[in-house]
Amino acid sequence: MIQHKLFYQDPVQTPVLLHRVSDTPILEKDILRTWLNVKPGTLIKDLKGNSIMVIQPGTANPNEGPDIHNAILFSDGEFVSGNIECHIRSRDWFYHGHDKDPNYQNIILHITTIPDKMDSEWKGLQIHLNLTVPANSCDLHKDIVSQSMTDTLIAMGLDRRSRRVKQYQSHEWKKWALQDSFRLLGKGGNEENFLQLLKYFQNGMGENHSIIQSIKWHHRGIRPNGWPEKRLSIASQLFKMFQTFNKQPNQIPSILAFNNHKNLYNELVGNVFNPLSAAACLLQRDYESYQALKQDWLCLKLGYTYGKVEKKFSSFLNKSQLKIFSILQGVFELESNFCKEYHCQFCPLKKKMGRLVSS
Repeated sequence: MIQHKLFYQDPVQTPVLLHRVSDTPILEKDILRTWLNVKPGTLIKDLKGNSIMVIQPGTANPNEGPDIHNAILFSDGEFVSGNIECHIRSRDWFYHGHDKDPNYQNIILHITTIPDKMDSEWKGLQIHLNLTVPANSCDLHKDIVSQSMTDTLIAMGLDRRSRRVKQYQSHEWKKWALQDSFRLLGKGGNEENFLQLLKYFQNGMGENHSIIQSIKWHHRGIRPNGWPEKRLSIASQLFKMFQTFNKQPNQIPSILAFNNHKNLYNELVGNVFNPLSAAACLLQRDYESYQALKQDWLCLKLGYTYGKVEKKFSSFLNKSQLKIFSILQGVFELESNFCKEYHCQFCPLKKKMGRLVSS
């Protein structure tokens, strides 16, 4: 049996130690996005010349604390797991008070981009990251994307919806629908808090209960009108509505609490209410109503785009397309299945499939 060793040598994707001065303002979020775009298996050198292999770059922390959680590196002959912190310069670590904050004890890598006299004060692994390459970008563009791109994305979005419809056909449909709804209410860093809120409601607590009022909500990166405290009434009404259902509703409910939150309601319709009603129609063998719900889902639109998605895919999808719910769901499916490691080589949106280099 012939074994092929897979490898990639793409200096564009690899962070380097050389720093290049630019007139463009540098933001910490740009450092974060660049790092998260680093491929597993990439070899880099820290400021002391130590070799580091990236096993997992980690996941962005949307809340307070270190910028990146659950990173895994291989350095000095051993695997190291923990958190990563990003700064413009080393001095920012001390200016921000992280050296005295217990939340920042398990930092396995400090990433900066501008050389600083305080670099010598850092005792662990540290790199200077070059930001000359657009962060978190997709290599697709209009010249290489297939003409059936939107049809492919819609089909992928429908696959995503079908899985949820199937889940809601089970006897635990109410459990899944409530969890999906509350997780969506907490999108942006409060998902676990809203799932805990759901448990409190299930234990008979009302939204004004002292325990619920003491929940520590996260606000980092969330606009004031989307703060979680302002969604407690919505969550309460949503929970009470589900308690009135003895079986899956075959019609999408309208909830007064969403009168001033149309986009949030549309997201719940697309992710929960529509698939839930579709599941009811299939169980009742009402295929005509099922097809009508499918068409409603395909016509669903949001009043905004997701900034991260727009930045990543704007080279071939415009804002109008990214507001179409089915296309957006297809993009999420694309990211889950192809936008990682080697899988982007086989992206179904490309005119011509890429291939791995082997030896």
